[in-house]
Amino acid sequence: MAHGNELHAFSRLNRAAYPGMYEALKELKDAGVTIHICANAARSRGYKPDEFCDVTTVVPAAVIDIAKWQNDGYSYMYAEWFPRLTRDEIVKQHPELQ
Repeated sequence: MAHGNELHAFSRLNRAAYPGMYEALKELKDAGVTIHICANAARSRGYKPDEFCDVTTVVPAAVIDIAKWQNDGYSYMYAEWFPRLTRDEIVKQHPELQ
């Protein structure tokens, strides 16, 4: 579940800033890993659901998806170390995205 700054790396708009990310995500998906992106977190960072790599799935809300996985026996770990970054801030850090 991506619902923090990591979701910038999953956007197809940012491929130039994260070379090799698509291939790594594809390998994970081919190995059976599902990669979900919170639509609320994406929207708050300036993304639309269709702006993410096709190997990911955008879900309406992380809290709902996380609860489902917890009910299936998985654990949730979250560490918030970095302030929220928007797409505009990522573009400022990576001029090649303009």
